[in-house]
Amino acid sequence: MTSDDPQDIAAEVARSEAQELAFHEDEAKRDADAAAQAAEASQAPAAPADKPAKAPAAPRAPKGSPAKKAAARKTTARKAPAKKAAPPAPKPDADGKSFSEYPEGEGKPAEEAEAPADPKQLMLTDALPAEMGDLLDAVADYAEQVEGAGEIEDKNTLSVGRALTKLYENRAWVAIWNQVKPTRQATTADSQNRFAAWLTWAEAQRKRKAPDRSRTYRLIAAVPLASEASPTGDNPPTTEGQVRPLNWLRKNGFADSVAKVWDSAVQAAKTRGAETASPADVETAVVAFRKAIPKELRAATKRAVSATSKRDRAEKAVRALFDTKGKDEILKFDTWYQTYRKTQSKQPKS
Repeated sequence: MTSDDPQDIAAEVARSEAQELAFHEDEAKRDADAAAQAAEASQAPAAPADKPAKAPAAPRAPKGSPAKKAAARKTTARKAPAKKAAPPAPKPDADGKSFSEYPEGEGKPAEEAEAPADPKQLMLTDALPAEMGDLLDAVADYAEQVEGAGEIEDKNTLSVGRALTKLYENRAWVAIWNQVKPTRQATTADSQNRFAAWLTWAEAQRKRKAPDRSRTYRLIAAVPLASEASPTGDNPPTTEGQVRPLNWLRKNGFADSVAKVWDSAVQAAKTRGAETASPADVETAVVAFRKAIPKELRAATKRAVSATSKRDRAEKAVRALFDTKGKDEILKFDTWYQTYRKTQSKQPKS
């Protein structure tokens, strides 16, 4: 037990100092012996001698003593990292100048004068056919015009829709987008949703803008509607706004009446001196067609459209199930389907 007597404390400090001194003296002696042996070995080669006997270790200082603290400080000093040497001065070229003395970009090596190309940019430009760059330009021009001036938004927009349709149907974008944004569902890899996402990314890589997604969907949907409205090419619609009201006919099971309704809108426009139908003319023609549909036909068509919609959703769900490659779940579904069909076949026909 440590005494609180000042004399005892002084004696303990003296012993610690003596132990620390003995430790450092012993360490210095070992370093000197090692240096002497190294010098002797470098002067004349000799047969390997027996290892010198290790000097007896000095008694270990108590924990927390000045000797321990001094040894710790010395160890830390030995482990301190050395300062890094200054980088060498740039080598001069044939004219005696270093590269840093030239104006920016002049005289520098090619690898320093230009930053490496973005891998995604290379992926985009290398994988796309050349003509698709022109289509992307046409789409970007439209998007930037819409952003700058809304009054030109619906002028000749079907040409933009045709450019988008060509880009979408080319399918070269699918491989690119699967690398950037992989998908586990093969059936949705070429969906319009993923196409719109790729288009936004592709235009951004080219420092251009893309239409927002809802506008992209509408422009693509307008192209087949325009062909159905004027199958002969006489007085065809030129804007997405003109054919947008006709989309109701397609969604509600009256796609075969698109040309008839469009022609009605054109005739109404010509009676007031216009060359072609406006979006308002087409909307009026669609409303008139809806009012003339018999209730029975409307109800039957509504049921057929609902059945078609449910079938489409069921097909997508089945495809998604098969994409998972879960054999057990696919087998369960097949068993349920076969059983359900047998059950339905036994039901009395209404």
